[in-house]
Amino acid sequence: MFDRLSKASRDVVNLVSTQSRVDAKTRDILIPRPTRKILVETARLVFEENLSAGFLSELSMRLSGGKMAINALNTSFATLSEGDFAILNLNNGKTVTSVIPSRRVGWHCLAYNLTNANFAILCQPVASMIMAHKMALPDFALFEDAEEAIDRITCSTPDDDTLRKLIPENHAILIRGCGLFVWGETPQSTLARAALVNRLCEISIAAY
Repeated sequence: MFDRLSKASRDVVNLVSTQSRVDAKTRDILIPRPTRKILVETARLVFEENLSAGFLSELSMRLSGGKMAINALNTSFATLSEGDFAILNLNNGKTVTSVIPSRRVGWHCLAYNLTNANFAILCQPVASMIMAHKMALPDFALFEDAEEAIDRITCSTPDDDTLRKLIPENHAILIRGCGLFVWGETPQSTLARAALVNRLCEISIAAY
């Protein structure tokens, strides 16, 4: 009996090991090393800017062939590694590897399917969370140059149907109870948009 249990355990280990190798090979093909480095570096910057919150922040990138990469569920931007990414088909939302994607992966799919964005971030900076809870937009009169740089922002509840309507018309959404969702053409512009939205939220809270 012990021998049978031992063999069963080895079989499970071998199966997991085989799947891990398949996942790694698929990842290396669909997310080249330079792209993975960009994703990890951007995550670290989001963390260093105090825009992220534990395991709840998300970032994704459009890939070729109608796919996208997104950090895995329950991964922290502070310790994110190149292996911590799920790959999905944008047309049906199904994963290409066994890695489980972040919780709000559907919102990222909407951003790529409804806009020309190449990068998206969901983060939880304090001022943005406060404004999102109030369902209030920051006051652009306090920082006029920010309006053109942010280029359309709105508030929403975390409702997929509502977000489906709002995403094509905006570049940033303060989502009540969830955080700030932004998207853009590059990692740099997307991160800059997130930081600018939060700074404007900070100014608005301080002013009023």
